[in-house]
Amino acid sequence: MIEIADQLFQKGIDQYKNGEMKEALHHWLTALNLYQEAGKPQKSGATLGNIGIAYEILGEYSQAITYYEQHLLIAREIADRQGENNALTNLGNVYYALEKYEVAQKYQEESLTIAQELHQDAILARSLSNLKLTCQALKDFVKLTECRQQLIAIARDIYTTKPKENFIKILENLDINPLEDLPGADLSNINLDYANLAGANFNQANLSNVDFHLADLSRANFTNANLSRANLTNANLRLACLYSANLTYADVRTKLPKANLSNAQLTDALLQGAYLPYANLSNADLTNANLENADLTGVNCSGAKFIGTNLKRAEIKDIVVENTHFINTFGISTAVQKELVSKGAIFSDND
Repeated sequence: MIEIADQLFQKGIDQYKNGEMKEALHHWLTALNLYQEAGKPQKSGATLGNIGIAYEILGEYSQAITYYEQHLLIAREIADRQGENNALTNLGNVYYALEKYEVAQKYQEESLTIAQELHQDAILARSLSNLKLTCQALKDFVKLTECRQQLIAIARDIYTTKPKENFIKILENLDINPLEDLPGADLSNINLDYANLAGANFNQANLSNVDFHLADLSRANFTNANLSRANLTNANLRLACLYSANLTYADVRTKLPKANLSNAQLTDALLQGAYLPYANLSNADLTNANLENADLTGVNCSGAKFIGTNLKRAEIKDIVVENTHFINTFGISTAVQKELVSKGAIFSDND
């Protein structure tokens, strides 16, 4: 009897994979009767879950809920924690489909609690991904952020064991949107070279030591992000917002036309040969930064600090320097210094 039930169960799975829902449902219902007659509660529970999925796909939500609830009851009776997690997940999903988000969240939170006990990344990621969607629908931003951070932590764990894996693909496989879900994320020491992250939101993210070599970061938001020691060589930062970003010791030898670097910390940053026409560097700290051969045409440097900064052969045509401090800078001739002073620059102890 059990052998026949197992065959019917597997046949139902094959039909499910082929999109033959009604046929799969027929075989699973038959298998369920055999498992129940044979006193096999765990197999009965798994079959009840599959039957619920079939009904849900067929749009018969009330039937799906009935079978999911039966599966949940059996799983709890026999202390099958993984089966309980599956049943709670399915109930959360069906209530989400019905747009009953508060009920869905209740089941998904219970599912997550069990997933955390099971210590299996795949199960935990599934529970977190489902809860994340419901939190988005409910505009529960506190729990939404918690879900994102936990999913990113899982992605980091996977990346640690498989450092050659594409980190963006790892995120996407965990239902993390790399353009929207990374504010405040800890991505330190990750390799993101060549990544297409145009328009991504990295607000307050920890990106220290990240390799962004040749990445597309145009229009990306790095407000208050930590980019210390990041490698941004030849990355596309056109129109990027780096307001108040920490770029200490960062390698920024790249194109940043019209980028917003106001209030940015660029101490000891490498900007040699950087292309910065009409960028905003107002109130930025460029202490000991290397801007040799950089193009600063039309850059707004008002209120910025150039202390010990290397400006040898830098292009500073039409630069805005009101209340800009130049202290012990390199590469500014006496004639250029006088011109900048006439525009509001402040020089002291300049060589």
